[in-house]
This record gives sequence, structure tokens and C-alpha cells, in this order.
Amino acid sequence: MDNLILKGTKTTPEVEMRFDRHSISMKGEAYPENAVAYFGKLIDELNRYLAVPETRPLCVSMDLKYLNSASTKMLYKLVEALDRGAQKGRTIDLDWCFESDDSMLEDFGEDLRESFPNLEIKLAAYN
Repeated sequence: MDNLILKGTKTTPEVEMRFDRHSISMKGEAYPENAVAYFGKLIDELNRYLAVPETRPLCVSMDLKYLNSASTKMLYKLVEALDRGAQKGRTIDLDWCFESDDSMLEDFGEDLRESFPNLEIKLAAYN
């Protein structure tokens, strides 16, 4: 399976889905013009990757500075896909990084942790 690398823009995060390394990272701001299309592509690729049996853990790192409401909904769907993979026996670790003074993103990370108990979600605040 091919890796998916997207350069970040003013409105979209940098995304590295390195399936050969069993890692995914997302950094930046997320308020694309069409969140459904943008995140839909990521979710489709993720679902293809998770459909292949694998014993090695998937490491996911998300460090987002801003999410609009449409991106929040789609990111939730992406994490839902990760959770389905974990329900099928995959080990999936998610590091949710946020600036220490960003209570909105901290709360979103806590919501993810509560909503998806099959995932190992670690919250990491930084300055």
C-alpha cells in the first residue's frame, strides 16, 4: 500500500500516512473548504490500510492548532475508523497533542478518549 503525504496549507494540516512504517501524523490547522472531501480521502485510505491484517501497532500523532466544526466532525469519523480497527484486534496508539492553554482542543481529546475506549489515547500538553 502506498503512503499518503499531504503538505500542509493555510487551511489544511500536514498529513503523513506512512503505512510502511505503521504511523500517521497530522499537524497544523484544519478548516478546509470541503472538510468532507478532504477528510473523506484520509478515511478511505485509512480503511484500506486497516483492512489488511497486521500485528504491528499503528502509532498516530495529532497536533492540530485549530479545527472548525466541519473538521471536528470529520476528524471524529477518522478516529471512529481507528476505533473499528482496534475493535478487530489492532493495537492503535493515539497521541493527542495540544497547546497547554487551548482548552477546546484539550476537551476534544478528552472526549475522544471517553468515546473510543478501544484506543490508547494519550493527551500531551505543551507550551
